[in-house]
Amino acid sequence: MVLIYGSEAFLRETLLRELAGRVVAGGDPFGLAVVEGEAADPGQVAALAGTVTFFGAGRLVVVRDLPVLRSRGGTAGQAAPDGDADMAGESARQAGAGQAGAGQAAGGERDWVAVVRGVPEGACLCLYQRDDDVDGRSALVRAVAGRGKVYRCTPFGAADAAVWVRSQARRHQKTIHPDAVGALVAEAGTDLGRLGHELKKLVAYAGDARAIGPDDVAAVASSIGESSVFNLVDAVGQGEPAEALRHLRRLLDRAAEPLMLLFMLARQVRLIWGALALGATHRTDADLARALKVHPYVGSKARRQAARFTAERLEEALGVLLRTDLAIKTGRLEPELALELAVIELARAIRPLPRPAPRSPSPGRPCGIW
Repeated sequence: MVLIYGSEAFLRETLLRELAGRVVAGGDPFGLAVVEGEAADPGQVAALAGTVTFFGAGRLVVVRDLPVLRSRGGTAGQAAPDGDADMAGESARQAGAGQAGAGQAAGGERDWVAVVRGVPEGACLCLYQRDDDVDGRSALVRAVAGRGKVYRCTPFGAADAAVWVRSQARRHQKTIHPDAVGALVAEAGTDLGRLGHELKKLVAYAGDARAIGPDDVAAVASSIGESSVFNLVDAVGQGEPAEALRHLRRLLDRAAEPLMLLFMLARQVRLIWGALALGATHRTDADLARALKVHPYVGSKARRQAARFTAERLEEALGVLLRTDLAIKTGRLEPELALELAVIELARAIRPLPRPAPRSPSPGRPCGIW
C-alpha cells in the first residue's frame, strides 16, 4: 500500500516508476492497472487488486486523484508518518462522509478504508494524488500508513535543489562547480523536472569534459540569450543606465531569473577585471581567453571593455552586486527592483574613463579648417 501525493511532479513520477519497477514483472501487460479517481468504484478497485496476472506475478493498481482523499477545507494536512496507523488527530469521518456526488468516485471513506485493508499479498494499491490537497489526518490516510508508506512530494528549497543537482551530476560522471550549481538553480528555479532537463543539456554541452563550470551554465541557460546579456553588459559598461534598463526589461519580460542575471553581471565584471590585469602580458585575444578560461569571443569583448575601466571602478561595481545579492536573499528588496537599481548604480559606478581633453591651439597658429 502506497500513497504518493504533492505538487512536485518529478518526485511523484519518479516514485511511481520505481514502484512499478519493483512490483510489476517485466513485460507483463496485465501487471499494471490505472483507474481515474473521479470514476473509481471501491468494489472494482478491490477486484482489480485481487486479480491474478497472466504470469502469476505482482500486480499494481494505481488510483489517480481520488476525491475522498481531499481535505474538507481545501488545504492539505501533513502526511501521516510512515507506519503510524494510530496517529493522533481528528477522528475518522463517519460512514458516507465524503461520499461522491454526481460524477465523482463511488463510495465513502469507510468503503475505501476497507479496500486498503483488503489488498491481498502480492498486489499493491497506489493512491496517487497530483496536488497537496490531502487530509493527512483522515482515516484513509492512516489506514494506508498502517499497511505501507505515505510519500509527500513537496517542492525543494534552493539548498535542497543544489544538493540534488550535484547528486544528479555525479550520476552522469560529472562534477559541477558550486558557482555553476548556484547559477543553474537561479536560472531554472527549484522545479526538479526543469532542473533535470537543463542538467541534461549541460552534460551534453560539456561532452568529454568531467567538470561543469559557470561558463557552461551561461552558455546553455535556456531563458537567457547570450547576445542579450552582452547587450546589457555593454550598456552598463558604457555608462548608459537608460539603455541598460531597456535591455534588462527585455530579459525580464522573457522570464529570465533576476539572480541569474545578477550572476552574469558579476561574471562579466570579474572577466573585465581579469582582462585589465592580464591584458599587458597576454597580447592576443586568444592568449587572453586561454588565461581567463573563456571563449576567445568573450575574451576579446572583455579586453575592449577593460580598456575603459580602472580597478577601483570594477571593485566598486562588485560591491554594488554584493549588496544587491544580499538585498534579494534577505528579502529587503523585490528581486526585479533590486536588479534595476543595481543596473542604474553599476552604469554610474563603472562609467567609462573620460577621454583626454583636446589640446588648445597654440597662439598665433591657425586652427579649424583655415
